[in-house]
Amino acid sequence: MLLLSVHGTVLAQRDGRIEQLERWADLGDAIELDSASEGEVLTQGPLTGYRVGTRDGLLTFQKDNLFLCAELDRISAPVNRPSAGAWESFKLISPTDLPQLDATAQTPDREMERFAARVEELRAAGQPVRVYFGAGQVPIPGFLNVDIDRNAPDFALQHPEWYFNFPYMGNRVDVPDDCIDFIFDEDLIEHTPQIVQIQYLAETRRMLKPGCWHRVNTPSLLHAMKFNSDFSRGAMGVYTGELRWGHMGLFSHASLKEIAELVGHREVVFNGKGGSVSPHAIPDRRPGADRDAVLGNIYADLLK
Repeated sequence: MLLLSVHGTVLAQRDGRIEQLERWADLGDAIELDSASEGEVLTQGPLTGYRVGTRDGLLTFQKDNLFLCAELDRISAPVNRPSAGAWESFKLISPTDLPQLDATAQTPDREMERFAARVEELRAAGQPVRVYFGAGQVPIPGFLNVDIDRNAPDFALQHPEWYFNFPYMGNRVDVPDDCIDFIFDEDLIEHTPQIVQIQYLAETRRMLKPGCWHRVNTPSLLHAMKFNSDFSRGAMGVYTGELRWGHMGLFSHASLKEIAELVGHREVVFNGKGGSVSPHAIPDRRPGADRDAVLGNIYADLLK
């Protein structure tokens, strides 16, 4: 069995380092495990000394109080994380499954066509159409999970009818007006510039049925600044930690409400984690231990 990362790379040992293979042409250096049990300390191979853990049903590997990490856009897989997060999660997969995994990858245009066809299929069957934009490594069963990259290859392999990859931020999604029953995103919109945020909120509103909700869960600008900045130091005292996570534009409650109303939403309801007013909502997963669950994020339902 091979170690597959959440974004579809296979771990390998090369020149004494652990690296990621993006294609399966050369699996000669791939790391193989017969099994990996919770709490087990591995005793052979390149992961000797690593303790096996689990996270959301996937495997983690910890050594000297740090976790093995396979980050996007990096060849190396360093051991540098004090806690297990998205990229510290792996799955055992048979080499015979790799061709089928590759076969699930389509062009963005083809993925958009699949998505549009699936929307129409659900509508024709009288089923609710619920969309999760920015699904990341934890897609939601029963939702149309959309992401730019294939960050959940195992889910894509098992449930291709619920998983799609195409660029949606700032773009038109090729479905009719008024066709979606519920839209959900969390820790997503802050990763884009302001104009793209407005484009995204306008497009999601276009797709929503009248009377339906878009659930937005995003870090709070005011909370991040208030509890991490020392403004008496001027520019040098302003908290910039959000940049580490690629956060390009955080909202306050007031700014999110203003933009949502600008694009045409008729009501914005602020509540708490897991408190969405939509009958189609599921509990919010974010934030985790990295942010205050009560004040660290803004939880808002936008009504069309």
